[in-house]
Amino acid sequence: MTEIVAPKSCPYGHTREDLGIILGPRLQEFMLWMRGQTVMSCEGRQYNHDTGEWSPNACAETPHGLIVYGSDLRQFLNGGGPLD
Repeated sequence: MTEIVAPKSCPYGHTREDLGIILGPRLQEFMLWMRGQTVMSCEGRQYNHDTGEWSPNACAETPHGLIVYGSDLRQFLNGGGPLD
């Protein structure tokens, strides 16, 4: 099993910058592989269902946009197909 480094800038997963460093020239291949997979949108805020309001989270200063989960990255690096 391929070991990957922990996300550098976002506690929720890997940013596009992280992926560029990890994958290098395989980034485009990975992005195509990810089509249809679940990603997270890091907006620097989170919804509190108890209060019905949005509040800042760990990335409030620098939201990261779309985030890829480590499980998907490991699956790709280990040669597996997308997880359904």
